[in-house]
Amino acid sequence: VREVADFLLWQQGEGLPWLPVTAAQLDHYSRFWLARYQGQVRTILIHRMFAVGRWCQFLERQNLLLRSPELPRLRQDLRSRKRRTPLTYEQIQTLLSLPDCKLLWGLRDRTILEVAYSTGMRRGELAAMELGDVQLEEGMVFVRAPKNRCQRYAPLTTSARHWLLRYLTEVRPVLASRLRPGGGRDGGTARLPPR
Repeated sequence: VREVADFLLWQQGEGLPWLPVTAAQLDHYSRFWLARYQGQVRTILIHRMFAVGRWCQFLERQNLLLRSPELPRLRQDLRSRKRRTPLTYEQIQTLLSLPDCKLLWGLRDRTILEVAYSTGMRRGELAAMELGDVQLEEGMVFVRAPKNRCQRYAPLTTSARHWLLRYLTEVRPVLASRLRPGGGRDGGTARLPPR
């Protein structure tokens, strides 16, 4: 409601009638706000223009406008976008060497990092991984709960296979016996226990 009121006040300030709303008016209004934001497309500007567009659709449904005008396209200045820079090889190696592999938790953390780096799995996908999802012989892991809901197989690098094998043989049995009451079988999940 506030965005529509701002638009109507802007129309009044520009000496424009409130009807009809034209595409030229909307373009001029978006340039007015772009000037206030120093040329950067902001979420608030997109929200404002969306609200004005909904206002125009309402006017069309009430038969006050013949046709709702098309909203101007707001293109973000590419120079103002934050760009992600990929890690260098040296930075990746530094990151992978951070866990202390002499400790059980360090070996677990190194395994998580290697699998994440090897497969490109997200945090939630790693957390949902089960023991049956890992196929060391084939060098594949089944991605069970992906963000886009398209389950898939992801390849493992030789290094990731090495660390997974070490985790499964050296660390997992010890941690599983500590976490299970009575030391019984753990049901086959590969979920890595939290610290």
